[in-house]
Amino acid sequence: MARHPPKLSPSGDVLVGTGLRAVKLGFMEIQVYELGLYVDGPGCRSALLPVGLGNRDRDDLLSDRSFFPSLVAGSFRKTFRIVFCRSLAKEKMTGGFDEPLRRRVDEEHTADAAALLAEFIPSGGVDEGDVLTLTCEGDGETVKANFLKACEASSGGIGDELVSVKSGGEGGAWAGFQNIFFDDEPQ
Repeated sequence: MARHPPKLSPSGDVLVGTGLRAVKLGFMEIQVYELGLYVDGPGCRSALLPVGLGNRDRDDLLSDRSFFPSLVAGSFRKTFRIVFCRSLAKEKMTGGFDEPLRRRVDEEHTADAAALLAEFIPSGGVDEGDVLTLTCEGDGETVKANFLKACEASSGGIGDELVSVKSGGEGGAWAGFQNIFFDDEPQ
């Protein structure tokens, strides 16, 4: 079974890209998680076509410096599906997202970022194969985190909601979380 199904259930959002987060310890590279990015297809097309980013091939889009800022700013649903490659304590996972997110939110939204981070990872941490989804809703402000245990992950669903935070705008957690992966200094 693929780690990332082609569509999420029940939204129907489509998989548009994957990546791997690994850390290097000495001469070893340890895989931490696999990430799948899903988007609301019609919403994505509607947002990117007017700015000249529709109907272009992958390499052309990735070489266009306006692509990632337009992707982040686009008011359509984006879901980051994180499949863990190893077991990790909550403190380890929270630490990996804390500084990168806080660097990308302004002072007005630091409490929102803290609320998201406090509930983003289940209290018992994660096990290999567990799935954490973080959805930036199409309203431009709502960020939701959901969790599935490994034994339920094959469904393509998103699981139980852990937290929902409204933190939109340029300095909010909605854009800040996306920019962890898409700005000029991705993690």
